[in-house]
Amino acid sequence: MNALKTRPLMLAAGIGFAIQVGLNLLVTLPVLFLSLQPNLLEKFIVEDMGQPNTGIVMALLGVGALACFVPFFVDAGVGALYANLHHRIDAIELQDGILGGAASAALGRIGARVVSTGISLLITPFLMSRMFTDLGPMPGGVSPVMPVSFTATMMVSGVVGGVMGILWGAILGAMGGGIGGGIMGAILERRADRAAYS
Repeated sequence: MNALKTRPLMLAAGIGFAIQVGLNLLVTLPVLFLSLQPNLLEKFIVEDMGQPNTGIVMALLGVGALACFVPFFVDAGVGALYANLHHRIDAIELQDGILGGAASAALGRIGARVVSTGISLLITPFLMSRMFTDLGPMPGGVSPVMPVSFTATMMVSGVVGGVMGILWGAILGAMGGGIGGGIMGAILERRADRAAYS
């Protein structure tokens, strides 16, 4: 087993980080844009029908689904990328790909989580305030408290989700790196066998 290679590790993690942040912005920017519009809730309601605006709801659901599932493929791809980069500078074995892939994907996830948490801390209170402003006064005087509790709940769930995302990222990165490391190791072994018989 060879040691982790710093350059492949940082490059693969950096690419994973950039893609993860881009996906986060892909979700955040449309929501932020909508929140800046006047009469936010009315945009989700079809006039005279009282039903959700299907077009807007489906678009948001589609973007959300994309942001949920694509990162898993990104993590596996980051692991495979590490294996490929490692292979270019030194021999690689299956366990090298697993370890490097897991580390690369986890580092990319951690960096992206720090950025997305910062974005959430900046915009979540604003979004909650806008939502409850559009809803208007609520009975029992609960409107001043609800945005704070909602914000706190979202932040806690964000932390838990972030930790789980990092773990899943490491697992999928290990899988991608293991597959890549196994393939690259097999190629090197075959080349060595051919050289020995030639």
